[in-house]
Amino acid sequence: TPHWLKAMPSADLRSRTVGELRPRPALALEPGLTVSQAAQRMRAANSSDCALVVDAASGELCGILTDTDVARRVVAAGLPPASTPIARVMTAAPQCVRASESAVDALCTMVERKFRHLPVLDARGAVVGVLDIAKCLYDAIARLERHLSTASTALSQVRVRAVARRRTARRFRVVSSPSSSSSSEAQQRLHLDPRGVRAPTLMLACVVRAPRGAG
Repeated sequence: TPHWLKAMPSADLRSRTVGELRPRPALALEPGLTVSQAAQRMRAANSSDCALVVDAASGELCGILTDTDVARRVVAAGLPPASTPIARVMTAAPQCVRASESAVDALCTMVERKFRHLPVLDARGAVVGVLDIAKCLYDAIARLERHLSTASTALSQVRVRAVARRRTARRFRVVSSPSSSSSSEAQQRLHLDPRGVRAPTLMLACVVRAPRGAG
């Protein structure tokens, strides 16, 4: 498991499902479209990095087409985009995840297998969206930062209270001295704190002398 996932609080990301990560809506393309047509639709839908290839009749997920597929399998290979069907260059039978599954498991799969996108299916197997690794990592890091910030604030407040208690205990002390037979009056002395500054309170030393001739 990646270190950033291990650091997440147990009540946060670890208890969430894939559906709670809010997968973005997926752009669905038909397998018979050419690469040029697919690219135009992806640009129009503001989804230029990924699209899912879905059979229009059955609704079954056939594959996934990404900008990397176009760059490596079309442009780099010298294929004509205007006549190359996306079924030829897409990633067929991509790995998917259910919306009810653990978010941690889904993110670990994406990190370990270097997936930038992961199709999300509902309980019936229909496509409901796609996970984007960049968005998921941003969400996880933002939650971790909020958790650390809250913990840091609480720790600072504890330290401030501890310092205030120590200062109060040092400056305001009332000390009773042991009994002595040499005096029968209450003596008041000014207490000096460790910095040599007179404290605002008096230290009262009450010394009681037993009456002469008693007992």
